[in-house]
This record gives sequence, structure tokens and C-alpha cells, in this order.
Amino acid sequence: MKILVADDDPDLLDLVAYALGQAGYLVVKAGDGNAALSRFDSEAPDLVILDINMPGQSGFDVCAAIRGRSSAPVMMLTARGEEQDLVRALDLGADDYPHQAVQPAHAAGEGQGAAAPRATGTQRRPRHGWPHHARCR
Repeated sequence: MKILVADDDPDLLDLVAYALGQAGYLVVKAGDGNAALSRFDSEAPDLVILDINMPGQSGFDVCAAIRGRSSAPVMMLTARGEEQDLVRALDLGADDYPHQAVQPAHAAGEGQGAAAPRATGTQRRPRHGWPHHARCR
């Protein structure tokens, strides 16, 4: 499985990419929103993990753009914990919104779960008590 990880914090980007690589995933990295969209178009990843606060285009903007052209699962991985950010991300079509304090292995496990329903046509149910969004109602 190929995973696009986009974050403007190079240390966090490298950490998440390393953890996912160690778990056997092919990782494509992007350091800002514009690069994320460019890499999405050129690499056709199976899953996208986005930070919200990125230069160029925010993770919200990138999520909306991806959702307009693909059904690839999108996870928003961010340090921001405001409920309105969660609601906005899910309304834009994000499939999950774990807090950035989670371990990279958690992101890998969530990514595997997020990718499965799109491939099988089934609907994913949040496993960790995340609020349901429009597609889960």
C-alpha cells in the first residue's frame, strides 16, 4: 500500500514516514499543501495522511481537492484538537481525525482500517469513539 504523508514539520514527517516504512508501507512525503496535491496526482496513493496547518494550501484545502477527484481515504493528523476542526475535516470528506499525539504505529493501523472499506465498498465505522460524520449516519 502506498501512503502519502504531508506535514510541514520535517521531523514529524520523517518520524511518521519512518514508522510507516518499518510497517511495510511505501511512503511518499510532501512538506506543504501544494506539494501534497502534486504528489497525490503523480503517485496515486492508496491513503493520504494530512496535517492541517501547512503552508501553500492547508490540510483542509488539500482534503477538499482530493475528495473532488478521488475516493482515496484521507486521515487528518494534527495537534489541533478543536471540535470545529474535527467537524470541518469530516465534512470535507476526511475518513479519520486522530490527534497528533498518537503514536505513528496507531496511524499505520488506522490507515490500514481506513483503506479497507473503499476497496471493498463497505462503510467504515470509527473504532475509537470519533464522532460520526455525514457518511456514517
